[in-house]
Amino acid sequence: MVARTTFYDSPVANSGPLPPRVGRATTYTITFTLSSGPNDLQDVEVAAVLPGGVAWREPVAVDVGTLDFNPATRELRWQILRLAAATGILRPPVRAAFQVALTAAANQVGISPVVVKSISASGQDTFTNTVQTKTVDDLTIELRTDPKSVFREWQVAP
Repeated sequence: MVARTTFYDSPVANSGPLPPRVGRATTYTITFTLSSGPNDLQDVEVAAVLPGGVAWREPVAVDVGTLDFNPATRELRWQILRLAAATGILRPPVRAAFQVALTAAANQVGISPVVVKSISASGQDTFTNTVQTKTVDDLTIELRTDPKSVFREWQVAP
């Protein structure tokens, strides 16, 4: 599993000031990419949480499965019934992309706030009958994998 935050390198246009400014919304695209090993996986689920100050926007694109957000718990879940063996190796990886909007607070000036946290993926290997899990780091507004972004855009400005 790979998770990334982008502003420019996105299937849809993002908006708002870069660097983000206190009290103004800036949207970012979040992309989760899944690959599999030599065996099929079933009941695959990617789970994550949006912290306070980050609003959910509609899904942008989901290759397979369903992507849902629960506003009461601020949890999102991408569920896939079956992920074929060698996805991301012999066949393309699968992706889910969605937008979030960060409205930065005054106490976030000079930092790169987290926009998605507690990211994990799990699925049952249909050959070994074991559960495979993977966690990735929280996503911030540091756009390290967005080729058009520059460092000065990665921290909240007043």
